[in-house]
Amino acid sequence: MSTQNDFQQVQTMQDIMLAKLQNKCGILNRANKKFKDFPSTIIGNTNLGPTVNIYKPVRVTSANTLNWQLQGTNQIIQPLTIDFQISSAVAWTQQDMIENVDPFDFMKKVGDSMVVELGSKFEQHLALDFIKYPYRFYVVQQNTYGELATAAAQFQEYGAAPGTIEAFIPMMTVPQIINTGANQFTIDRNNVATRKWQLGEFAEVNWNSSNQLQVHRSGTEGTAGNELTVVSTTKNDAGAIVSMVVSGASTSNPNSIKKYDRGYFTSTSARMLQYTGYNESENAIQFVVASNAASNGGGQVTITFETPLYPGESTTEAVAINQDITAGMKVKILGDFKAGVIYSGDPHMLAMPQMGSLTPFPSAYRADPETGAAIQMGWGANLGVNDSYMKLGAQQIMGSTLFREYALTLIYLL
Repeated sequence: MSTQNDFQQVQTMQDIMLAKLQNKCGILNRANKKFKDFPSTIIGNTNLGPTVNIYKPVRVTSANTLNWQLQGTNQIIQPLTIDFQISSAVAWTQQDMIENVDPFDFMKKVGDSMVVELGSKFEQHLALDFIKYPYRFYVVQQNTYGELATAAAQFQEYGAAPGTIEAFIPMMTVPQIINTGANQFTIDRNNVATRKWQLGEFAEVNWNSSNQLQVHRSGTEGTAGNELTVVSTTKNDAGAIVSMVVSGASTSNPNSIKKYDRGYFTSTSARMLQYTGYNESENAIQFVVASNAASNGGGQVTITFETPLYPGESTTEAVAINQDITAGMKVKILGDFKAGVIYSGDPHMLAMPQMGSLTPFPSAYRADPETGAAIQMGWGANLGVNDSYMKLGAQQIMGSTLFREYALTLIYLL
């Protein structure tokens, strides 16, 4: 039977773990916690799946006349779904507890290991968003300050949402960058909360490092560097290009194209239009692949776009481009890469909902009111499985999304 002292110890341990979690997890710390109070109907880790639709700003066009040209509006939404669950648990016998002169000290040590493990998995899950969502990318050719400045400029060239610009780059690139010259990262010396993953500001961007950024393994066309040629395209009812057939691929290959592959049109005249105002940008037409695709015996493969392309001024989520995609245009797919990110407008949405009590066992749930980071912890005999072991566990459910148009993937080719 649990005691009030057990409960207080679990609460104290949980507070310690939460503090460590926030200090370790830079991507989690920077994420937008607007939905930290996700619907309270989500109880326990069996109710994965509830979704909220986040409404994004409406896109409109304009006309050079005082005679109003009426247009319809399209509400652009992006879903946030609780789709990730994780736990870490240990067990030991009653004899182990008797022989341990300070069980709570032992619990704290185990708790430290748990938060390191859970924190790493939180970061890895959030870092996958840098691969899944942005349709723009910048291939980092060398680790220099000049390269970072160019990446920041390309991000802003397309249009950047107001607010602080944040970026995450691989930790192993930082020494090379600093070795190219005097340290250009400016740290806020008045901020006593500066954490180890914060590099500082440069080129109007807050740069952060991470060793949890994720790798995408490309299909054969990307790894082989094959140049593909557009054969035909398919458009939806609104006139947006949703897919294209290309030739020049490897033949009869089930791994020709992989979901989340990055590609671009090689023509220097094929450009994206800026997100608002629709001025022709300096950004090449780029795309993200929506699904795996196999090539046929003639070396043709169908590439489906995660975000459609629209020739002209787009009022939907489709990417506005300066010209139609026609037969004969050349396409390249990138090879394997590690993904960093640049984003602004606080677009990385995270929800870590409150979980139900583990009654009758001592348990505690804590959510930091400022950052929204959360974790649940439980302690007791016969917890989870009917046996005689004492158990200590930590767990959480979460969901995240990243607004596609607010971010740019930093590509580090492998």
